[in-house]
Amino acid sequence: MILIVSLNLAIDKVLYIDEFKPFAENRVKVLSSLPGGKGINVARSLRSFNKISTVSGFKGGFNGKFIEENLKKEGILPLLYEIESENRVCNIVIDKNHNVTEIYEFGPDVNNEDFYGLLEEIKKREETFQYIVVSGSFPGGISETQIFDLLEIFKDRKIFLDIHGKILLKLANKFEIFFLKINEREFRSTFGFNNEISESLLKISKNFKIFVFVVTLGEKGAIFTYNGKIYKIYSDYKVEVINPVGAGDAFMGGFVHGIDEGMNIFDALKYGISSSISNITLYEGGRVNLDIFYDILKNVYIKEV
Repeated sequence: MILIVSLNLAIDKVLYIDEFKPFAENRVKVLSSLPGGKGINVARSLRSFNKISTVSGFKGGFNGKFIEENLKKEGILPLLYEIESENRVCNIVIDKNHNVTEIYEFGPDVNNEDFYGLLEEIKKREETFQYIVVSGSFPGGISETQIFDLLEIFKDRKIFLDIHGKILLKLANKFEIFFLKINEREFRSTFGFNNEISESLLKISKNFKIFVFVVTLGEKGAIFTYNGKIYKIYSDYKVEVINPVGAGDAFMGGFVHGIDEGMNIFDALKYGISSSISNITLYEGGRVNLDIFYDILKNVYIKEV
């Protein structure tokens, strides 16, 4: 079983508008309203391949109930700890030209009692989880010590991360990370490198115990380190971009699926990038478009840099 820890859960609303007009009335059409947050998008990607995972985090108020109930409807197992504050809402506005504007609320603050209440629930089932994915932002009140305590439980298993910033640096210094995925902007802000990505990535990878380190580059694909070498992964398959939000989470889900199926690193990464590319043709974050997934997979290439 796969445990996905997503501590800042949300309701993601995808809204369509012909043309956004500031300082004026704008009427929108709601295209989807689903449980969201990076971890849920990862779980949704896995579910596209008929793989069931458990999402753990916090639920609060009406929004929390909506998230929990709709996770169940999607075939995703919730392991949520109830808090007093309401979960956030994230609005993703898309216009007729496929321009995307993201308007995200702040998540609720989480106190020490709430965090360790969730941790106790995870501990009750920790033996059933082979992999742990920690993905997305952390709500207010969460400390690095708490995240250390979480990962300590799973330090002998495969840890997959999609986080950035100072907390990532501290986690990477303390734990062996099987898979780390961040985008180019997060990479530069976290590690402070402004030169060529491949050169910086190779230097950084030597300082941490990260088995596979991926930096996604949007439409240019991704670059990654593995066994002391740098590779680029990309596809020349052309798609129409509908909504890019959640594509990185689909990458994570596709890769985790590949590893869980016993694929080698390169084939699992091909599943990851194919999932990501297929997802941008849909409105729902994380979901894999299986109508084109395997065609994309045939057109994915990896070369050493």
